[in-house]
Amino acid sequence: MCRRKLYRNFFSPYLTEEYPIWWGQAPRIIYTFLESYDFSGKTILPFCTSASSPLGTSADNLHAVCTSSVGWLDGRRFGAGTSRETVEGWLSDMGFLSPGEGECKHNYIEEVTVEAGCTMDGEKTYTCSLCGNSYAVPIPAAHHLVTDPAIAVGCETEGKTEGSHCSVCNTVIVEQKDVPASGHHYREDIVPATTKKDGSITRSCAVCGTAEERKVISHVKSMKLSRSSYIYNGKMKKPGITYRG
Repeated sequence: MCRRKLYRNFFSPYLTEEYPIWWGQAPRIIYTFLESYDFSGKTILPFCTSASSPLGTSADNLHAVCTSSVGWLDGRRFGAGTSRETVEGWLSDMGFLSPGEGECKHNYIEEVTVEAGCTMDGEKTYTCSLCGNSYAVPIPAAHHLVTDPAIAVGCETEGKTEGSHCSVCNTVIVEQKDVPASGHHYREDIVPATTKKDGSITRSCAVCGTAEERKVISHVKSMKLSRSSYIYNGKMKKPGITYRG
């Protein structure tokens, strides 16, 4: 049965019914097809292909399974070697095809027939709603990536580089790598002592603020120089210092 012709004209007032024939009768599947659909108000033109058997009573028998509202035209038998152009020319003469209408203007409907996995390709099928022609295209396998965010390094703690993995199968796509701790970056903060208050020298990390060491600079109550002036004689002079803590 040539379903391309049946579906091609399914929504027009006319339908063509093509079938192989044996000893003047159509296959039972053709009867099933006509019984399974409502062709009310349609006009059907039957024709068959055969090496030797004539149309016989097949057309009358097929007509009998249709409702009374279905129109029926006299059919024709074509030999097994009949060309497509000859058949389409006859259909055109009968008013069922316009010139150049032989090729289906496909209206493909997309359907995912096999879901793609992480490592296994899937398949997508396109089927023409007019003639039933179909073809398949692969859907490439693909992981569902999830980003593993980077972890910043600390002075005393390790970090990690950014990575990724598949949320479905947990396959690691980009491995995270450990980044060693950076270590402290120390600086000295000096608070001078006064005559009333101790000072300090504090060694701490400029990044995290961790203090490593603090030294006290004791304050003095009084300080006195042994001399406050000299007459320069070409030699360096150092006065004595007396202080009281």
